[in-house]
Amino acid sequence: MTRILAMILVMCMLLMTGCSQESPEDTTPQGEMEENVGNNTADSGTDDAEATSSNDPVPITDPSKEAWANLPEFDSILQEDGKWPLKENGEKYKIGMSMPTVQEEVWQIQMTLIEEDAEKRGYEAVILVADNDADRQIQQLQSLAAQGVDAIWVGAHDASMLGPVLTEIAEMGIPVVSQTRLPVDCPMAYHCNTDNTLLGQLHSQYIVDTLGITSGNFVILKGDARQITDVPQIYAGMMTDIQQYVDSGDINIVLEQNCEDWKAEEAMKHAESALTLADNDIDVFMCMNDSIASGVISVLEQKGLAGKVVVTGMDSEGAALKRVMEGTQSMTIYKDITQMVQELANSCLAAKLNVKPHIEPNYNTNNGYGNIPTISMGASVITKDNMAEVLEGSYIDLDEVLAEQ
Repeated sequence: MTRILAMILVMCMLLMTGCSQESPEDTTPQGEMEENVGNNTADSGTDDAEATSSNDPVPITDPSKEAWANLPEFDSILQEDGKWPLKENGEKYKIGMSMPTVQEEVWQIQMTLIEEDAEKRGYEAVILVADNDADRQIQQLQSLAAQGVDAIWVGAHDASMLGPVLTEIAEMGIPVVSQTRLPVDCPMAYHCNTDNTLLGQLHSQYIVDTLGITSGNFVILKGDARQITDVPQIYAGMMTDIQQYVDSGDINIVLEQNCEDWKAEEAMKHAESALTLADNDIDVFMCMNDSIASGVISVLEQKGLAGKVVVTGMDSEGAALKRVMEGTQSMTIYKDITQMVQELANSCLAAKLNVKPHIEPNYNTNNGYGNIPTISMGASVITKDNMAEVLEGSYIDLDEVLAEQ
């Protein structure tokens, strides 16, 4: 009897083991899909390989395949006089704008241009400034959402920290558009930017093609390392025309450093270090913006080297234009901020009303969440010789700028 019971027990165990090894039916509910968050946000169902790829912008070769391609034209929603439409209750659309700082002239100018554009085209602009404080910017973004803005445009202070709060905002149905400094790991309706690779390449083209410099001691001073999309892209552009000479040993990179918050004080510290390392023998300082260039030139002036060393910059700040005319800064880069402001606002409205952007995106940029439609604009080098021509009709009154003491 005992043997029979043992055999029965073994058979039961075998049967149970066999049942546990059978492939279970798929119990995942069918048709249950992750919602897209926000209006016209990037596709979150991107391939794993694509999602982990480089965040370099990828040109759009076939616009007809893009999500925005078949949307109504932007102009179809405007009033007859070209102003923005009003809501059904007669109120203006309200755009929240989160700026990283107004310490730099380029952001001060942008704030003024936003206010003028809102007044001219008929929308309400709610502008908050983070003063280069990531936590404050997060709180301000939450505040804008709580105020019930129709869309938000953000210029990130720290692009690596805004993902969670911007995801929450998108889930509330408030579309978000970014300006430069693309936030990562979050849905974005659109990204508006000046082509970062082009911006960098304008530095190296000027040095190699215009000045004919293909050897010597170079210093590269980059922007804030927390701008994890823009700064690497600009840097890649900076290297395009000089890399072959670096590889050959003709160009020696004495020092390469990031400048926290793009501050002139940071640039001064690094310039001092570079000049010490090279016994004051530096041929070129490649600076990612005019604030960094100003710090470098302050140090060069102290050492009697201002005007004897090539210094590049970017943003066409008034003080930089004066330095270019005086010869202490070799060049700066002009970006049409007026057009940038208009297209950022237009992109906010397009995302809110689900119409095609006023300027169609020409790139996609993967931010870790998905491919973000990117409207990328051009830029121009400004030197002493072409300054008046490039700035004619722009937001910069050159006579006024050069007359300032």
